[in-house]
This record gives sequence, structure tokens and C-alpha cells, in this order.
Amino acid sequence: MMPASSTSAMDRARDALRSLHARDGVVGALLATRDGISLLHEGGSFGNVESFAAMQATALGAAEVALQSMAAKKAVGLVIDVGERRVLARAVTEDLLVCIMVGANVPIEQAFGWMDEAGAAMR
Repeated sequence: MMPASSTSAMDRARDALRSLHARDGVVGALLATRDGISLLHEGGSFGNVESFAAMQATALGAAEVALQSMAAKKAVGLVIDVGERRVLARAVTEDLLVCIMVGANVPIEQAFGWMDEAGAAMR
């Protein structure tokens, strides 16, 4: 039997967010609760982090509700194009969402994959 991990949930989240931020093309990363409370952020200029986290949680929740009836259920992700950069948001656990700011040259599918990996590392 393996011993239980001594790493706290917050430490795992912090490490996952730092690892995500270290990816090529990622300018900033933000971890928030599903109800929009900012927990951690690395780099990037999200402006007012608290307002940004609340906005992302609200928009993501609205998108999930709007798409509930779709036959093919996939993870919902938001993309906001701001010219030279994009902001992506996705729920990575039942309680948490991650937002990242990436250069416009970063493929969206790749960025969402990185976010999914970060979420797995937080569990």
C-alpha cells in the first residue's frame, strides 16, 4: 500500500498553475472557483482579477446551461479573442475553473489540452 500524498490540494493547484503558466505562449493563468472567487494567478494582466474571475465563471456557467441539451456532451470551453491574445476558460474539476491568456499563435485545442492536464494534476 502506498502512503497518502503529503501534498495539499492548494500546493497541487499552485504547482499545476505554475506549470501551465510555464508553457510556451501562455502569458497568464488564473484558478477560480465555479462561483467566481479568484484563488491563484500567475503572470498576465487580467486587470481586476476578482472581477475577471467572476466574469469567466458566469460566462462559462451560462454556456454550459445553454448547451445542456446537445446530444454530444463535451467539456465546454470559452474563447475570447482580444487580437494578439486569447483568453480561454474551462472547468477543470467539479469546483474549479482555469483561465489562461495565450498568444494568438497558440492552437486553441492545444491550450485546452494543457488546461485539462492542469486540472488532472489538481485532483
